[in-house]
Amino acid sequence: MRKTLFLMAFSSLSFGLFAQTNSLSDDKGAVVGIKTNALYWATATPNLGVEVRLAPKWTLEAEVGLNPFTNKHDDGSFGKSIKHFRLHPEVRY
Repeated sequence: MRKTLFLMAFSSLSFGLFAQTNSLSDDKGAVVGIKTNALYWATATPNLGVEVRLAPKWTLEAEVGLNPFTNKHDDGSFGKSIKHFRLHPEVRY
């Protein structure tokens, strides 16, 4: 048991030795990141965002969200509805 705990602690500490190096700082190509917004998922709005590094200090992001649900009553009338489509492009320096 002690040997297993020692090996687990030693292996987890050895992974942190390279945490201070940034392997992407010397990369000349584009780096792509995929992201989402958790608060949108809580309102049943599926969403997805993609961020691309254009230069060392420039990024381009596009986020898309869609909520296709309507609040239709039994009599055919509509109540308050949050049905929407969202497209959000962004450039950052």
